[in-house]
Amino acid sequence: MLRLLQTYNFRMLPANRVALGRFHVLVGQNATGKSTFISAVQLVSDVIRLGAKRAVEEKGATFPELCFDTNQPIAFALEIEVPEGDSGHADLRYELELGVDASNGGGLHVLRENLYILQQPSDLPEPEQRSLFGPVT
Repeated sequence: MLRLLQTYNFRMLPANRVALGRFHVLVGQNATGKSTFISAVQLVSDVIRLGAKRAVEEKGATFPELCFDTNQPIAFALEIEVPEGDSGHADLRYELELGVDASNGGGLHVLRENLYILQQPSDLPEPEQRSLFGPVT
């Protein structure tokens, strides 16, 4: 189960952190980030499956089109709860940074990738997140 998504420099989101519970509904005005949130999760999945270059190509975009600031890399962090046996679970944090590596031909590359086994999940309160989707009216 996805517990937390952090984005940096992705599309319209200069930086964002969204804590998730077991059930969430994405609601908000037009152009406030709902599709961007889903797209972030999909891009991470595609990078893992297909590699960075092909994942961006699948989006039908160039890397600069995915950046809030084209001079910075894109970064994501996901915290997930993975079932383990009949009664337990493991808490993992996956971090991914994509960018142009000038020392390696200037192409799109995974600049950094980390996987951590967490002792305890993030100590974020149960989510009442509004920053990603604007004010609720």
